[in-house]
Amino acid sequence: MTELTYADSLLRVIEQRKQELRALEGRLRAAQSHPGSHEWDAREVLLHLIGATQGMPDDLRGAAPGVAPRQPGGRYIERPELASALDASALLLEQLDAIADAVRVLDDDALSRRVTLSDGDGNPLPDVPIGLVVRHGLTEHFDEHLTQVRAALASGGAG
Repeated sequence: MTELTYADSLLRVIEQRKQELRALEGRLRAAQSHPGSHEWDAREVLLHLIGATQGMPDDLRGAAPGVAPRQPGGRYIERPELASALDASALLLEQLDAIADAVRVLDDDALSRRVTLSDGDGNPLPDVPIGLVVRHGLTEHFDEHLTQVRAALASGGAG
């Protein structure tokens, strides 16, 4: 049996996230936005995930040999042209495809390249492999916010 490479394991995670988003499409299509609420609705949570993942392809390309690494990082973004949670989900699916494309060209050595991160206050954190940064963004962080999307859809704060 062939052992999975780091890239293969990341590609599996990306595919799982895409399946989870597609499974929500019907509910996202029917979702209504609730701007001004103190809780993010589904659209706003998805916008946060878009912000958190939009730089990942460049972060990964920066892990290639001979390329100066950039500091990874995500942010909440406002995208008025993404009028619904379904629109936001569609863009997030595109971003996951772009991340997968960037992963496919890297080997385990590149994904193990260490990058320097900082906390929210700008304090440096220990160097970590870029593959681990991306994995965290697509697992723990993504899971937390998909749970938030599901809760928003269940409560009617859908977006």
